[in-house]
Amino acid sequence: MGQEMRQAVTPVAETFRRLSQELQDVSGLLGQMHAPVEAETWKLLVKDRAMVSALQNIDRVEQTLNAVSMFLQGISKECDPAWALDIAEYVNKITLTQLRDRLDPGFAETHSATSSNGDIDFF
Repeated sequence: MGQEMRQAVTPVAETFRRLSQELQDVSGLLGQMHAPVEAETWKLLVKDRAMVSALQNIDRVEQTLNAVSMFLQGISKECDPAWALDIAEYVNKITLTQLRDRLDPGFAETHSATSSNGDIDFF
């Protein structure tokens, strides 16, 4: 017989709060990248329209992440505490281990620490 999928029933409000925090964290990382790239661009007097457009897009993505994060945080406060979702199926599809563990802290408890984590380190 096949292995039964575990359940990860999580309050909807908590799921929204976790997603909100992830978006805030990504926005922060983007902000950390934005400042030095922008400084170097202007220091080198790059007037390339594509570079200026790219910087504007970085800023737009950062603002969007912050806005969606605030939205999720706000609606998390409106959720009935009884509302819950089983997120196990969807968490199993996330290949970045640390992200998966933050969204579903119970995932790490039920899976071997020696399994491939799927994370990619570029440097």
